[in-house]
Amino acid sequence: MLGEAAVQLDAAFKDTHSEIDWAKPSQLRNRIVQGCWSIDLEILHTPASEMLPSYIKNLRTVLSEGGAHGHD
Repeated sequence: MLGEAAVQLDAAFKDTHSEIDWAKPSQLRNRIVQGCWSIDLEILHTPASEMLPSYIKNLRTVLSEGGAHGHD
């Protein structure tokens, strides 16, 4: 869901919140969708356990600042 949502955001909004790596969720989503027959569980485990918590924290910060209104 994060990958699909990140792709839909307006470029200006992403530029305003450049502290977030907007490409990562969509890259992971694309990897899962396009390569589901060859997914290594380590590829999924690392983002989920190491990267996702800080990513969600950054998203919550943007939302608390009222940043949710910057999308299409």
